Amino acid sequence: MITFHFVRHCDVENPEGIIYGRLPGFGLSALGRTQADRVARFLAGHPIARIYSSPQLRAVQTARAIREHHPSLRIVISPRLAEVQTSYQGLKIADVPATINMFDNPKDPSDETMADVFRRMSRFVETVRRRYEGAEVVCVSHAAPIAILRIGLEGLPFAVSALRGAAEPAKGSVTTIVFDGDAPPTISRTIP
Repeated sequence: MITFHFVRHCDVENPEGIIYGRLPGFGLSALGRTQADRVARFLAGHPIARIYSSPQLRAVQTARAIREHHPSLRIVISPRLAEVQTSYQGLKIADVPATINMFDNPKDPSDETMADVFRRMSRFVETVRRRYEGAEVVCVSHAAPIAILRIGLEGLPFAVSALRGAAEPAKGSVTTIVFDGDAPPTISRTIP
């Protein structure tokens, strides 16, 4: 048995409305720091064995807040938890029509598909499952990778429509996935 707490990074300082993707910078806003503190307090009572984070600053800052309640742990940066690779990054959100989404309308062959994201997130999960059997781990990532992992584990099709609604995590939310042997994982979400 292993419990994963996938935390979506908290609110980001982005006054210009940029699709920040994997661009450097873009740290937490004042609201984001408050959300991160709330998530950290929610996870404080859990016996966390390891904290993993995406390399993006907003995720690392969220992970640092969580570590405040688990000072003996170090944060391990994993590129497998990174934001989706998309050539839309750097554009203003307002300049991209609402009918366009990065998965059905890739701008570049290097853009990740939903299947690509699921494969890397699944590899991350399998690697961590082998290392931390019987433990609880925190993984700070981003909305799309967490939602794609969830829909893939639930056997739903890789379609943008599946990302909306229940699968899409709110900023600062915790998606808990429990693997117990060969049984299908149980998945729940909490917004602290």
